[in-house]
Amino acid sequence: MGFFKNVKSEMKKVVWPTKKQILNNTGLVIILVIAIAAIVLSFDMLISVLDKYFWAFVSSKV
Repeated sequence: MGFFKNVKSEMKKVVWPTKKQILNNTGLVIILVIAIAAIVLSFDMLISVLDKYFWAFVSSKV
């Protein structure tokens, strides 16, 4: 019984974010995920193109 009383008293001390804060933070996370995905995609495409040209160069020398 004492455990649940302690949990209840601790939960009363929690400062919950407002709806506006949650929406702002969610929007920021979505924007950052999209930005990082775009950066990773661009690096992947660049490496893919460089790899294609590298192997074409190597095969032409053989």
